[in-house]
Amino acid sequence: MGAAVANFPAVLEPADAQRALDATKDPYVFDFLDLRESAHERELEQALIDDIQRFLLELGTGFAFYGRQKALQVGKREFFLDLLFYHHALRRFVVIDLKIGAFEPEHVSKMNLYLNAVDEQFRHGDDQESVGIILCTSRDETVAKLALHRVYAPIAVSTWRTDTPPALPPVDVTDEIPADLGELAQLDDVRSRLVERVARRAAEENG
Repeated sequence: MGAAVANFPAVLEPADAQRALDATKDPYVFDFLDLRESAHERELEQALIDDIQRFLLELGTGFAFYGRQKALQVGKREFFLDLLFYHHALRRFVVIDLKIGAFEPEHVSKMNLYLNAVDEQFRHGDDQESVGIILCTSRDETVAKLALHRVYAPIAVSTWRTDTPPALPPVDVTDEIPADLGELAQLDDVRSRLVERVARRAAEENG
C-alpha cells in the first residue's frame, strides 16, 4: 500500500496527501484475469469490468465504480475515460487510465487533461480535487518522478500484474545454534563455565 510513484506530497495538504497515497498500491495484482499475451487495453478494461467485484477488492476500501468510457467534452473534442471511480473516504473522483506496456511521460499530460475536465464537469459540493492513477505493466521510477515534477494535478503511477508474487521461503524456527556459526556455537559452553567459576569462587569464600 502507498508504494506508487506520486506527486501527492507536492500538490496536496500533508494529511490529505498521505490518505491519498495510502489508497494506492504498487503493484496491483489482477490474478483473476485470463488475458492473452497480445491483449489490447480495451480487452483489459473489459476483463476488469467483467469481474468488477474482485477488481474493487484489489483496489481497496472506499472505491465505488462510477463508469467506464465516460465522455468528456473539451472544446470541440471528445475524450473518453477508461475507468472512473469515486472514493468515499477521500471525497474525490479517481480516474484510472489503463496501459498495456511501460509508462511513458506523455501519459501524465493526458491524465492532467482528464482530471481538469472531471473537476469541471463532475465535481460538485464538498468534493475534493480529483486524483489520477496511471496503471502500466512497468515503469522507470526516475522517469515517472520527473514526469510528475511541477504537475499540479494529483497523479500516481503504479504497475499491474496478473501473476501472484512468489511466496517467501519457509523459515525454520529453532532454539539450537547451528554448529557452523563459530564462536556463537560455543555460547552455551562459555555460559556453563562461567556459572561453574562463580559457584566455585562463592564456595571458596564461604569455606
